[in-house]
Amino acid sequence: MEQRFHELFVVRAEYKIIQCIQCHDAINPLRIEGHLRCKHAETVEAPDRRNIARYVNDNVQDVAQDKTEVIYPAPDSPPVIGFPLYHNGLRCVLGNKSNGECGYICRSIKGMQDHCQRAHDWVNQQKRGGNVRKKSKQTPNRLWVEGQACQVFFPQQAWQKYFAVKPADPIQSTPTSQST
Repeated sequence: MEQRFHELFVVRAEYKIIQCIQCHDAINPLRIEGHLRCKHAETVEAPDRRNIARYVNDNVQDVAQDKTEVIYPAPDSPPVIGFPLYHNGLRCVLGNKSNGECGYICRSIKGMQDHCQRAHDWVNQQKRGGNVRKKSKQTPNRLWVEGQACQVFFPQQAWQKYFAVKPADPIQSTPTSQST
């Protein structure tokens, strides 16, 4: 089963995750069998799915068994190869007394507003309707910045957590032509 496991997955020990080679997603180790059943049923038969799940449970070391054990790269790290890179992230910038900036990241305004309301008792001061011209001159009370480059290891809601990355500057990474 070890060989079959390595045909389908790679262990990324530096992050304590198992990544599906075909889907490019990290997979909760307790959900390996379900992932194979939902995403790869036509190529991995039921007995193999059970055996691979048993192999992961019994033999694969150094992977997170809980979402709090996953290791995420530092915000100034380059993107993690093998995972999609998004440039439309929203990052909460409100300070947290225990560890500096909150740093929560998501990709929707509604998700960020919900986070700010729950975590920071934020109240949206921009109500619907009213004088649009007057509102355009007022500063919105946003607790976030837009355009954050980010990635996510796990697509499943339970383990999903976007993290900030710093992609290479396209101007600096493009070779410059020299005149002779």
